[in-house]
Amino acid sequence: MNLFFVVFQGISGLIIGFFTPHISDKVMKAKCLQRDKEIPPNQFRNKIVHGFLCIINSAFWTAASFLMENPLSAFFISLLFTLALLFAMIDFSIHLIPNEMVLITLFVGILFQFTQFGWKDLLIAFVCMFAMMLLFTLVGFLVGLGKVGAGDIKLAGIMGIALGYPALLTAVLVMSAAIIAYCFFGIWFRKLTLVSMFPFAPFMMLGMAVSLSLILIPS
Repeated sequence: MNLFFVVFQGISGLIIGFFTPHISDKVMKAKCLQRDKEIPPNQFRNKIVHGFLCIINSAFWTAASFLMENPLSAFFISLLFTLALLFAMIDFSIHLIPNEMVLITLFVGILFQFTQFGWKDLLIAFVCMFAMMLLFTLVGFLVGLGKVGAGDIKLAGIMGIALGYPALLTAVLVMSAAIIAYCFFGIWFRKLTLVSMFPFAPFMMLGMAVSLSLILIPS
């Protein structure tokens, strides 16, 4: 463990966490202008939420550098965690998955799989990516492609390449449990109906964040 790297990562995570609402703002404004949509207020500029983002992002970046032997892997998994936060924030606000962020996350996910697990696991991760995209496409046909969009399908693929096997299973389990709980309590308290639509990315990225956190724990 390199103490300097741990401190550097922790400070970097804090700074990047501080700027996540600003980054999401820029992305949302650009996407809304492209589609001639009204720009919604950024709900993540709330002081409590903003502080939470700084703390959780810094904590993950610090833990990654402390627990992982390979500094490159620690850096890439930290980026994946921050990108998961951004995906959740943006989709929650404007119900859209930016293609540019998908490509960035794909690249970072490939680098993480290669530096942490090697070529063999990277190939398995590609299989996971295509399996997730196929699964979400099938779900889309079952419930309607208006409810499961192309962005959700691409993001599902990103989960596959970033996490690989077996970490992906944990992410899918957490994601499914969160969606079921949200729907159950939403219907129970009459905030949702059986035909309500809601963004998937926050639930998908919750699963991804939990799975990334578990990867840090030494086996």
